[in-house]
Amino acid sequence: MFKLVGINSLVTGGSRGIGLEISKELAKLGSNVCIVSRNGEINEKAVKELPIVCEGQKHFGMVYDLSQGIHELEPTIQKLKEMHSVKAFNIYVHSAGIIQSKLLLQTTSSDIQSIMNTNTISAMSISKSLLKDMVKERYGRIVLVSSVLAATGFPGESVYSASKSALIGFSKSLAQEMNRYNITCNLISPGYVDTDMIKHLKNSKLSNISKAEDVAKSILPLLDRDSAYNGKTVKIQGDSIVY
Repeated sequence: MFKLVGINSLVTGGSRGIGLEISKELAKLGSNVCIVSRNGEINEKAVKELPIVCEGQKHFGMVYDLSQGIHELEPTIQKLKEMHSVKAFNIYVHSAGIIQSKLLLQTTSSDIQSIMNTNTISAMSISKSLLKDMVKERYGRIVLVSSVLAATGFPGESVYSASKSALIGFSKSLAQEMNRYNITCNLISPGYVDTDMIKHLKNSKLSNISKAEDVAKSILPLLDRDSAYNGKTVKIQGDSIVY
């Protein structure tokens, strides 16, 4: 297995669910992990859960509510880098996501904006913010977490499905733009995952539920410096993972 010693990673939504498990996997490989989430107490607790496996490794958090917009996002990331002496984040995983669970007729304009800000617009903004350093270092790995609902839809999840669908086109285009700089952009598309986000669906007849740990492990082949994966959508259903 390859190592990520000395490599800085930024994971949005990294304080719980899939994002936390991804953060742990990155830490196990030696990466310095920054968890981005909106609750300071939960963020701090998650950072403390990350393993230290090598000398000099450090983990830290950034508290930012992505649902409120991107206006202060880039300056906040810059301050974070200065505070923790980070030259570049070479790995970026966008796992942040909020779900709708309302019929479109019941959805407010504020709901729509919050969902799109968190799930889609912030992914574009953070990618843009981190790309300059990735280009300088000729190494970057971006992984976006989409959803099977981007393709199938689900009653009450119209805006959520649209926000996750937008990530597909974004990742494929960005992959082509950045390929010459050894920067890849891939996307994982899990089905139903056993996290807090599907609690409201527990009464539905769901099958092939994945474990967050397995979803996290699925991104590892996308992060290797020698990885040929670029512009791919990794489909995850239960125990099945298709690259």
